Order: sequence, then C-alpha cells, then structure tokens
Amino acid sequence: MPTFSAAQLRKFSADTLHAAGAIREEAQIVANALIEANLEGHDSHGVMRVGAEYVPWIEEGRINHGAEMEIERETDAFALINGNWGWGQVIGKKAMEVCIEKAAKVGVAVVSVHNCNHIGRAGDYPLMAAKRGMAAVLYLNTHGGGKIVAPWGGRERRLSANPIAAAIPRSTDEPLEHF
Repeated sequence: MPTFSAAQLRKFSADTLHAAGAIREEAQIVANALIEANLEGHDSHGVMRVGAEYVPWIEEGRINHGAEMEIERETDAFALINGNWGWGQVIGKKAMEVCIEKAAKVGVAVVSVHNCNHIGRAGDYPLMAAKRGMAAVLYLNTHGGGKIVAPWGGRERRLSANPIAAAIPRSTDEPLEHF
C-alpha cells in the first residue's frame, strides 16, 4: 500500500477540491482541516471526505463557494451568523474568530451559526479559543442531516448526530480537550 505524507495529501485534497470548483483559498482551508483531522486520529473527518462527500456536494451545487458569512444580529457578547451555505470549515473558523474577539472584550460570548455545510472535526473550533487562553464549548446539530445514531438501547439508527466539543486552556500543558 502506498504511503503519503501529510503535505502530499494536503496538496492533493486542495487541488482536487479546486479542480471540482472550489475557490483556491477555501480549498486550502478545507484541505488543511481535513489533514489535521487525520493527524489527530479522526479519520472519519479527514481526507476520505474529499471524494466521498465534498466533491459530490460541489457537483450537486450544495456548497456556495465564496459565501460571505453574514452577522444577522449581535450584541457585545452574542452573534447570530448566517453561513449562506458556504464551506463549513471556512465559516466555522470565521465564526469562532468572532466569538473569540467578543469574549476577549467582554469576558464571555455566544455565537450561533446556521446555513452552514459540514464543519469537519468539531474539536478544531474550541481549540482555537483554548489556544488564546479561553475555555470554549461547541454544540452542534446536523439539521436532520441523516439518521446515523441509534438511541440508547436501540438497534436501528433513528437520530441525527449532535456532537459536543470542548477545550480548556492549561498553563502547564496543551489545552484539555474533549470531542
């Protein structure tokens, strides 16, 4: 079986997404997130998604390339963001940057995003905050995007995934993370 470096997979993923129609900068952001997921051991949210989901989604017109997220409502500590069906990794990163900026000013912030495609590995976003000295929790739903989870004690898939991810900074080590 061939072995590929992270750099080779990063380039392959970005080039493939770009060739399928993604804007180069967005393709690079998505590819970076996918490879980082693989490197963190979350292969289900890694490079396998390029051909399995992302390219077909591009072909089906499900991703709004170059979508600008729009802040629909906000206060000093809150924002409601419309992702306009852009790339989840791009919108998610920008939304977390808004959240970090607000929290840095007033001590705490809540940001909610809707109309956003698959964001990839949920843990990426709380880690952004933890690396800036802030604790963060991300609650996510899949807007009914598939019945992939069996309820406790059940045998059949009946529920959407509703992941939760959190990260807490530590002064003596890397952030404590849970996804």
